[in-house]
Amino acid sequence: MDPYTRTEIQSALLEQLARLRSFYASLPGPVFFTKPPTGWSPAGNVRHLTNATLALLVGLSLPRFLLRLLFGKSKKPSQRTATIRSEYLAHLNAGATAGIYTPLPLPELRPRAQERMLDRLESMSLCLLRRLNAFTEEDLDRLSLPHPILGRRTLREMLLFQFLHNDHHTNKVKSRQKNG
Repeated sequence: MDPYTRTEIQSALLEQLARLRSFYASLPGPVFFTKPPTGWSPAGNVRHLTNATLALLVGLSLPRFLLRLLFGKSKKPSQRTATIRSEYLAHLNAGATAGIYTPLPLPELRPRAQERMLDRLESMSLCLLRRLNAFTEEDLDRLSLPHPILGRRTLREMLLFQFLHNDHHTNKVKSRQKNG
């Protein structure tokens, strides 16, 4: 899948959200909250994805003039998902980490904690999708935000990264479940 237009990105993220919710909700509570020997628990991955979604939502909520003032206007075309993925994986292979987006240890778990975590991810994601309606195709290619690993990126590239980042983390969880 290689979404590019605003509508394609919104549709892809919405379909992906349904798949993510279904997958994470299908995990039994003990599996969802148990940290494997390496990496994060499924719950930790959900928290990381929620925090990343919130950060992008905050960036997209800034007034356009402030985005231009803080991060300038992009003069180059937005890259496609495959290029962004390759660059991201290269940074990870070179030792890049989640940094401030590393999920903190979970507090004492309460009833329905898994459902609440998934509700929060869904809520943030749906807000992000609605917020996209305020941007034109030109805005997506001209306005920029900083990415903690990839540097300054157009809004379109940040949204494409959101899509591949969600899959990246969920595929890691799925792989650990299979190889458990």
